[in-house]
Formats: sequence, structure tokens, C-alpha cells
Amino acid sequence: RRYSDILLNGDVSIFTFVPYSDILAKNNPDERLYFAEDSENGLSTLIIKNIDKSDSHNFSCTVTTVGTTSTIFLQVTEPPTTGVTGLTAVAEFNTATVSFEPVADATLYTVGIQPDGGSTVY
Repeated sequence: RRYSDILLNGDVSIFTFVPYSDILAKNNPDERLYFAEDSENGLSTLIIKNIDKSDSHNFSCTVTTVGTTSTIFLQVTEPPTTGVTGLTAVAEFNTATVSFEPVADATLYTVGIQPDGGSTVY
């Protein structure tokens, strides 16, 4: 018998959430997902291995006759799936204008420029 549950986004049990339920049903600590409960000490543990963007959820724990904890938001960001396309550099005297198309899923760009004979500048 389980005395606790982990809820996703406030109302969906990890044991009924389709991407997780089949794996958790195996009750195998070697799987990508594993839930352990120590009711004697009041501990519930959810182990998620090989986390990816699909694991981004609000997690909370609910305990029979006690209630539900505040949520913990797991935000997973992954590197963009595509590279830079359409890179152009236009030189004019001693300056250069570099432009490129947006990168899918990128939210932050860091551009390094290496001047002739110098170190890369960001």
C-alpha cells in the first residue's frame, strides 16, 4: 500500500501519467523512473534518469491524511536542435557586420569574434 503520491502540475498522479506509468509499474530502480516510499520515516523519492524537456513539470507530493506540499518546478532546457544557417559577414574598412538566421529553440545567443591575429572576443 502506498501512503504518498507525486502529482504533476497539481492534479495528475505519476502512476497514471501515461509517459511514466508503464515504467513505474515495473518497480525497478534500474529503469529511467523509480518511486520509493519509506512510510516508517515519512519519505517518498522519485528518481528520474536521463531527464529531457518532456520532464518539465510542477511536482508536488501528497500524503494521505496530511495534505499536499508546495510544488517544485523542474524546468529542462535542451540545446537547439539545429545549427546556424544563413551566416553572412560583410566587411567594410575596419568593421564587419555579422548576421545569421534565428536558431530553432535558441533563447540566448553568445557570439565570439576573433580578430585577425587576436583572441576571441565575446
